[in-house]
Amino acid sequence: MLEDILKNALEGLTVIEESSGSVSRVLARQLGAFARARGRKVAFVSLLTWEQAVVREAPKIRVDAVTESQGHGPQGGFPRSQVAPFLDGGSYDLLVVDAISSFLFDRDERESVETIRHLAKMVKQGKTFIVTFDPGLIDDKTAAYLRAAADTVIVVKADLLGEKVSRTLYVPKLKDSKPLDKLIKITVDEAGVEVDTREFVG
Repeated sequence: MLEDILKNALEGLTVIEESSGSVSRVLARQLGAFARARGRKVAFVSLLTWEQAVVREAPKIRVDAVTESQGHGPQGGFPRSQVAPFLDGGSYDLLVVDAISSFLFDRDERESVETIRHLAKMVKQGKTFIVTFDPGLIDDKTAAYLRAAADTVIVVKADLLGEKVSRTLYVPKLKDSKPLDKLIKITVDEAGVEVDTREFVG
């Protein structure tokens, strides 16, 4: 069901916004798995640390490894003279970029805009990107620019209801489609993100 709802998010530039990042990470990998099942070559890179980018696989959500992020390390961080090097070239069709806000965190506005424009440029050349970001780690203008440049925007929301956490997806922008006019209630487990179709009695 989720694949049908978000099928257009598998094209162009999709950004998944979440303050904590845990659910957006799982969702991004799951969307990558949907694309892989359709025959696309999918790669995953995490920017959570300054270490060499490593492909990580969630249970039952597999992606192929294409790691082309040479030039940064624990001491120096990412190179400031260029956009993230793994965004260039590569034989992938779709690249999942986890925590791009970690990359943009200490960059000035010009550098951040350059990276986002580069993503848009690569999309025009036929690449697809699914990018997660934490809006609390970057300034408001950069976050707004990233949303504006995206073809699809997915916001992961979590609300405390008593002793339970209620999680929903809000999709204000969906490529080549009318934005969804309601929140999608979801559950998260070891298998990934699923639409919550349970009936609740008050």
